[in-house]
Amino acid sequence: MDADPSGYLYGRVVVFTGALMSMTRDTARQECARVGATPDPNTTQRTNVLVVGDINPASLRPGSKVTGKARKAFALQGKGQAIEVMTEDDFVRCLAGQRLDASVGY
Repeated sequence: MDADPSGYLYGRVVVFTGALMSMTRDTARQECARVGATPDPNTTQRTNVLVVGDINPASLRPGSKVTGKARKAFALQGKGQAIEVMTEDDFVRCLAGQRLDASVGY
């Protein structure tokens, strides 16, 4: 089965930081490939998405003590690079075909 070009992560470069709770990093990389995303071990100028695993979300602000990958992502954002920071839950929702940019009806 080919990846869906309309999928939320399709064509994006994904970097993981922090411990993933729902899957191993290897599985996460395989899931990226399944949906047409490219997993990358490091935050670079190609990075579009940073998936944050088990890190205190309150620490995700510029100047705080965060992982090196997150620090580099924030620096690149500051230079105008579009990097979406998402939680592991958001990543799993994207893998299931849900879009994060759609309005959610409650």
